[in-house]
Amino acid sequence: MPNVKIQHYTDTFEELKSGLKWKVSDKKILMAIASTYVMNNKKLNPEKLLQLADEIKSRAGLFSSMKSYSRFTTAAVLDVHFENPLEQIPTLFQLYDEFKKAKFKSGVFTYIAASILLTNNDNKTKSGKLIENTKEIYEGMKSEHMFLTGASDYRIRFQKAHSFKGGMNGILFVIDEHAFLLL
Repeated sequence: MPNVKIQHYTDTFEELKSGLKWKVSDKKILMAIASTYVMNNKKLNPEKLLQLADEIKSRAGLFSSMKSYSRFTTAAVLDVHFENPLEQIPTLFQLYDEFKKAKFKSGVFTYIAASILLTNNDNKTKSGKLIENTKEIYEGMKSEHMFLTGASDYRIRFQKAHSFKGGMNGILFVIDEHAFLLL
């Protein structure tokens, strides 16, 4: 079984390398995309990936991080999680805007948090509460560990807000006790 996964990864990486050579020069991005497909047991369709990435880019603002390489990894995440990933792109940008309204900084980490919310949230009506909880957890951590907490922590804080069933004071205590493990 491991040899099959390794071969799938190698084949996917090589297909990405030849198909995106003029669009993505960073091999680490290609490796991340290949890993996304392999971990989700999905076959890469390079044309579909490019179509998704181009649609994301066309909807992004002029100075958006979705104009760069991150649109390819986001496209891969949408492709492996949804039957009709093109239909999810407006929702991705809507969730990003909700994070922005909650005073999250612009950038790739906020898009990652929006992607996590989109792919892991069964009940889309609770997205506002999850974003609010994420902000509360982030602000609590930032007040306790100002130099260790930054925008790159958004995705981790969202995952904690999404999975924790207790109150915010309880989660802040748990996070504070294990802060270095989470970072």
